[in-house]
Amino acid sequence: MSWELKRVSTRQTSMAATALPLELQQQVFSYLDTKSFYMARKVCKYWHYASTDAVPLAKQLRRLPILPPVDAAESNPAELEALFDEAARSLMLGVSTDRAFDKPGCLTRASKMGFPITPRVTATSNGSKTVTLNDRMIALFDTSGKEPVCLAQRALNDLKETVGNGPWLQIKPNSYNELALSSDGSLLAIAQERTIQIYDLLAEPDSFTVNEYVSSATGHYICGIDFEQDDHVLRVRLSGKSAVLYLGTPAGEEKQGQKATLEHWKSKAGLKHTFLDSSLLSIQGKTNEADQMARVSGLQLLQPFVDGYLFGAQRHGGGESSYYILGHVKTSVPHNTATLAVESANVTVLARLESFLSSWDFTLEALSERGIGLWENMPSAHEHHPRFAMSPEGSYLALAERDKKRIRPAPLTQLFIYRIPTTQELRATLTSHEAERKGRWTTLAGFLDKLESQKGESERPAQSSSLASGTTSKYTVPRVPLCLSTLQGDITDLAFSRVDEESTFSISAGTVETTRTWLLQDL
Repeated sequence: MSWELKRVSTRQTSMAATALPLELQQQVFSYLDTKSFYMARKVCKYWHYASTDAVPLAKQLRRLPILPPVDAAESNPAELEALFDEAARSLMLGVSTDRAFDKPGCLTRASKMGFPITPRVTATSNGSKTVTLNDRMIALFDTSGKEPVCLAQRALNDLKETVGNGPWLQIKPNSYNELALSSDGSLLAIAQERTIQIYDLLAEPDSFTVNEYVSSATGHYICGIDFEQDDHVLRVRLSGKSAVLYLGTPAGEEKQGQKATLEHWKSKAGLKHTFLDSSLLSIQGKTNEADQMARVSGLQLLQPFVDGYLFGAQRHGGGESSYYILGHVKTSVPHNTATLAVESANVTVLARLESFLSSWDFTLEALSERGIGLWENMPSAHEHHPRFAMSPEGSYLALAERDKKRIRPAPLTQLFIYRIPTTQELRATLTSHEAERKGRWTTLAGFLDKLESQKGESERPAQSSSLASGTTSKYTVPRVPLCLSTLQGDITDLAFSRVDEESTFSISAGTVETTRTWLLQDL
C-alpha cells in the first residue's frame, strides 16, 4: 500500500463514514456484491484498508470465476489483494457502460430516397455515397443531399474470357453478388462465385477492371468481402469452416492514412497477391502431439504490431472447446518475391478469450451474482464470421457475433467487450514465445519452468494474464466478456473512438438501419 494505516483503537476515525469498528466494516463488505465491493474500495483510504483483510477478500473472490476456489487460510492478504485487482481488470468490474446517442445507419438516407435495402445496394459508412447493382448495371449515387444525384453508371463485366488462373469458361449471370464499397466510395469490389472484380467507379464507363479468380476458394464460394486497412486489402470470407483470405498488401509506413487506388489493385501487390490465408495457419493444441493442432477461423486483422499484425479469430479443435483468441502473425518478404506476406508458421496466441462452453470449468464453480457465463451473456464461437474492433490504446476488444441459437425471422447480432492484456504484456508474451520458438532460454529458472509447464499442461486450466506476462500465480482468471446488447440485423461497421484523454471511449456498432453508440469508462 502507498500509505500506512495503523489501527490505534477500535475505530479508524471519528467521521461518520468510518466510525464503525473495523470488524463491522469488514462484515458489511462481505455482504456486498463484487462490483459494489470494488467501488467501495475506491471511496477512501480507510475503506480500502478495511477491505484488505483476507476473509472478505476471499469471500468476494469465491463469487468470481477463478480456479482453484480461493481459501483465505491458504493465501496471505497481499496475494489475495493482487488477485482481486487482476480479476477486477480482466472481468471489467470497474467498467461503466452507458448508452449514448443513436445515428442513422449507412443505408438510412438511401432508404428515404426510395432505394431498396437489399444485398445489391451498399453505401459508405456515413451514407454519403450509395451504389446499386440492378439488371447488371452499376450506378453510383451521391446521397448526401436531399435528392440522389447519379455520379456514374457502367455495365457489369460479363467475364466472357478467362480470368487469371480460373477455368476457361464464361461466368454465367448470377442473381446474387457480394458487394464491398471502399471507404471513400470510389472503388467497388464484386464477388461472383469464386471470381472478384474491382471497379473504379469514377473512371470512364469502358475502363478496364481488375479481375481475379480466387483459386484458394476452390470447393467453397465467397460469402462476404470487405475493404480494410485504408482499402489496401480485401477481406474475403469463404464458406466452409469460416476460412478467410486477405488479398492485396497493407500500406507501409510511408503510405499510412492514404486510400488505395485502382493502380494499387492492378499491381503485383494488389488483387493477385494473397497476403494471408487463414486455412494455412495452425496453432498448437492442448498437448504437443501432431494430431492436436488447432485451426483458426473467422480471422480479422486489427492493427500493426511488432513486425506483424494483431488479429482476432476463433480457435477450433486441439482437444478443447472453441473460443476466441487475440493473436499475432509475423510478416516478411519471401525470398522469391518482393511483396510482403504473412508467415503462416509464425502464429502466436497472446490472449485466450472465453466462450460459453470453454468457460464452464470456471463459471460452474463460481457463485456469480453478475450472470457471468450464462448462455445469453456469452459468445458461442461457432463459425459465424465474426467482426472485431480494437480500442485505440489497446485495452478493449469488441466482438460482434451473429446469433444462431434460434431460428428467427430477422437476424440478430450480439455485441461483446473483452478486456485484453496491456501493450507491455503483449510484447512480453510475444518475446517469450519467440525465445521458445528459437529454443533460447536465458536462465536456468526459465528452462525449468518450461519443463514444469510441459509436464502439467494437460492437468491445468487455461493460463491467466498474469501467467502470460511472466509472473507466477496459483490462481487462474479467465477473460470473460461483457455483453453490451443484441442488435437486429448484421453489424456492418464496428469501431472505437476516444472521448477524452483519460479512460473514456465510445464503441459504435452500425447496421444498415441504425448506428448505436455506448460509452465505456474505467471508474
